[in-house]
Amino acid sequence: MPDGFTWENRLTWSDVYATGNEKVDEQHRTIFNITNTFIDAHLRGESKKILGEMLDFLIQYTVEHFAYEQKLMVETDYFDYENHKKYHEDFKAAVNKLKKEFDESGASDELTRILCDTIIKWIVQHIQHEDFKFVKQLRKERKNP
Repeated sequence: MPDGFTWENRLTWSDVYATGNEKVDEQHRTIFNITNTFIDAHLRGESKKILGEMLDFLIQYTVEHFAYEQKLMVETDYFDYENHKKYHEDFKAAVNKLKKEFDESGASDELTRILCDTIIKWIVQHIQHEDFKFVKQLRKERKNP
C-alpha cells in the first residue's frame, strides 16, 4: 500500500502520477476512478457485488492500456521494453488468476481485499517507477526527432 493510504482516503490523482502523455494519463485516471468506485463499494460492504465487473474491467483495461504503452515503447525503441512488458504480463496474469478464482469460488472478502491491494500497489509503484522511466525517454525522443 502507498504510504499513508487508508481505505477511507481512497486514491487521489495528482501531478505526482502525471506522465505528461495525455492519453496515458487519461487511461491512468480511469484506473484511479474505477478503483475508487470499488473502494467506495468496499466501504459500503458491497464490493463482493461488483467484484466480477471489476475483474472484467481490469482484464479489458490491461489489454488496451498495455497495448498502447507497448506500442509507444516500440515506436521510441525504449531501452527497457522487455522488462516493462514483463511487468505488464505479470499484472495481467495476477488479474487473470483472481478472475479464475472468482469464477470457481465466487466473491469473498479475501478476494476483494487481494484485488484492491494488488491494484493499488500496481498503480502507485508501476506508474511512479516504470512508466516514468519510459515517459522520460518518450519526451526526449519527441524533442529530438
